[in-house]
Parts: sequence; C-alpha cells; structure tokens
Amino acid sequence: MAKALNNATVARMIRVEVRKALRHTERTMNKPIPGTGGRVMYVAVPGQGRNRAEVSRRAGQVMAFLAKQQAATSAAIQRSLRVNRNVVAGAIHELKRAKLVRSEPVPQ
Repeated sequence: MAKALNNATVARMIRVEVRKALRHTERTMNKPIPGTGGRVMYVAVPGQGRNRAEVSRRAGQVMAFLAKQQAATSAAIQRSLRVNRNVVAGAIHELKRAKLVRSEPVPQ
C-alpha cells in the first residue's frame, strides 16, 4: 500500500526541484555565448564622466575592479565578482552611460 505524502514532504520536494531548476538556469546563463565570449575589453576612464556616487552598488564594484586592473574582459569580471554575465552587462551599460568606462577590442 502506498504511503500518502503529507504537506511538508510535498513542500520539501517542490523546494528541491526549484533549487535544481535555478542551479541549471544559472549554469546555462554563465556559459559564454559562442563567438562572443571575452572578445571585448572594458577599460576604466579616470577623471571623466559623472560622479561615481550616482551609479549603483554593483556598477561601483565593477568600476573598482576595472580601476584596479586597468582593463578586463567580461569573463574576468564575472569570475572576480562571482556574478553572471547579465549582471556584468547591466553594470557595464550603466558605467558606459556615465562615461566612466569604454570598450575596445581585445589586442591580438
């Protein structure tokens, strides 16, 4: 005879499945896009643009990393800050609009 599942067991099973789905999604989003991964170098532009206090906390973290490294690819920023590419893309977009960062091709 099959044992009936109580609400706590069902809720636990759902949480496990949700965590698995989130891990899989995160893994997929962190994979480089074929043909584009690490091809652009982001460079800090010191002394130009708006005040750094106007950017978000995450953009400030990316800016601090770039200022320290002088230049870095998106993949390097992702590894350093332990975030996915969408977070880096949003922060870079914000910093470019503030004219604190510019992009250039990776030297061959």
